[in-house]
Amino acid sequence: MDTSDTGSDNSDGDDPDGDGKAILSDETLERLASKMQAGCSSISAEDLPPHELKALERAAASGRLDRLLDPWHPWWLTEDARQLQLSARGTRLVSEEPSARSGGGGTALLSAVPAAPAEPLPSLKDLTRGAQPSPSLKWHLVDITYAYCCTLRHFDGDCGADPAGAAAFALSLSAVLRGEDCGSDSVLSSGDGLPSAVEAASRLFGIGGRAPAAFGCSDAAALLGAGRPAVVCALWDLRCTITAALEVTQGAGHVPTGGSTGESGKRVEAKKPDGPCDRKHRRKLIAAQRKLLFFTAWANEQRNDVFSLLEERCSDTWNSLATTFSVSNTAVEKEGILLQP
Repeated sequence: MDTSDTGSDNSDGDDPDGDGKAILSDETLERLASKMQAGCSSISAEDLPPHELKALERAAASGRLDRLLDPWHPWWLTEDARQLQLSARGTRLVSEEPSARSGGGGTALLSAVPAAPAEPLPSLKDLTRGAQPSPSLKWHLVDITYAYCCTLRHFDGDCGADPAGAAAFALSLSAVLRGEDCGSDSVLSSGDGLPSAVEAASRLFGIGGRAPAAFGCSDAAALLGAGRPAVVCALWDLRCTITAALEVTQGAGHVPTGGSTGESGKRVEAKKPDGPCDRKHRRKLIAAQRKLLFFTAWANEQRNDVFSLLEERCSDTWNSLATTFSVSNTAVEKEGILLQP
């Protein structure tokens, strides 16, 4: 937040002009800046004097701080997502510079359609060695796309800022990526797993989490409705996040969400983790990385009617849940709906 909009010599927390100034004192801002420079990555309510915290809460509730925030607009709700075209092997037909897609702004870049695979995807026949894929895979795709949409919403589109956290969040939402029972007789494989995913997401989001969890159904419907190219880009984007999380646990530095690491589909060898991620979680990340390569290749070979069917199922779930909230599909499609309670 810009200090010119939140601090002034008046430290009583009042803002008689309603212009967003005098919310935090210069002393408070300097103390918070020193804390961040010392390596602390988060600031809590306890860091603010009570009267300044109260003033900040009033300003946030009134909407006066909205102009200080660049709203993130989900890329799957943009026209670019529906106009996206990929080759038969899943690569972009036309290579675009990031500046051409972003319009020059960081927020626009986050809202741009993520990168497609730089190299042709393997064929499904090669991955399955000629075996017939299970009909249940389409329902597993719903589970993954729901987790992807909720994860990006939760991280305001910037999973690259914390790939390890984003990857852990996505795995917490997706039973498929976690490796739980997805047999043909499971609820997930029968096409009725989305309500269970919403319940799990509600608990993960915490207090007030049922509404944002339900919004994820609308997001998943929009993503699937955008068709094969958008779904391929979404799955590859999530795979890049998983790959970046693996890089972080190896102590190899940060890899952006839309980066090219692992785009060849080669296996990431497990090394002794240098970070907080334990071996068991690393094995889950590696397994999820492989699954996402498979699902990306699978989705790339599906017909449009498959995605239309899945879009309809997600929309039905959303419509049944939306009746319990004072929101509508129109409201969900507007940028500015935050998933954090």
